[in-house]
Amino acid sequence: QDSLKELEIEVTPELISYVLQSLGTLNLHRNPLTLEKPIIGFSVGDLNFYSRVGGSIETFSGASEDSDIQFSMDNLVFKGVATSENPERKVRNLISENKITLEIVASETELFSKGYLKLYNSLK
Repeated sequence: QDSLKELEIEVTPELISYVLQSLGTLNLHRNPLTLEKPIIGFSVGDLNFYSRVGGSIETFSGASEDSDIQFSMDNLVFKGVATSENPERKVRNLISENKITLEIVASETELFSKGYLKLYNSLK
């Protein structure tokens, strides 16, 4: 734990994309009716990001009004995830320990149409 505190990891859009990709978010897809891409919000401490998924993951600084789901955690928790050999398992454990908040923003229909069910089930 103490070694993580000293580890300087800059929270960048690329690092957010890496973590999301390791969670299996590339399996998400556009809503077949509206063609809207999945959008995932991500907060680390007081930094906000959002990622658009569609074949690849594009992550941008700032918050999005259109996020389907929202991950929130502090800096130390994010460092632990980003440096983990198995980020998916790490996120799953941290969600169950309430160290990462996974908030569902969109309707169940919207989430289902974009393929979130498998992702959500894998993280619970």
